[in-house]
Amino acid sequence: MLIRRAALIDVESIKTLNLNTIQIVNAKDYTNNQIKVWSSFNDADEWKKIIVIQKFWVVEIETQIVGFGSLTTNGLFDFLYVHHGHQRTGVASLLQEKVEKEARLQGNSKVFASVSITAQPFFLSKGYSILKMERKEVKGEVFVNALMEKFLF
Repeated sequence: MLIRRAALIDVESIKTLNLNTIQIVNAKDYTNNQIKVWSSFNDADEWKKIIVIQKFWVVEIETQIVGFGSLTTNGLFDFLYVHHGHQRTGVASLLQEKVEKEARLQGNSKVFASVSITAQPFFLSKGYSILKMERKEVKGEVFVNALMEKFLF
């Protein structure tokens, strides 16, 4: 496994991984309508902006992108997605460790994330705690995420 900073050339692979993860991995925890709404946010130009603005990493296995994660300057652990065929293989842990290391380097005392139902067990196992549950309505569908944080120092 290789972790590296994402490049704009990675956008199509990121889009595909994002869509497949939502439709395959997250489908067990969300309704068909929620998956449809969530899947609709997958614009190449938006991903390019995120890659440029955030610290954004991808994990590759033999040139295939199998995961991605990102961090903002204020300590938001914004994205964490892992290919459905590479769940529970260390990809998410590698990204989580990278994000937390980078957060320390940029002086963040903690990281926080708005975490899906699917990802909550992973974050809890990595020492994150739930601050509160958040309800967000998008295109008529209600999504409940956990606002989670982890202190780094």
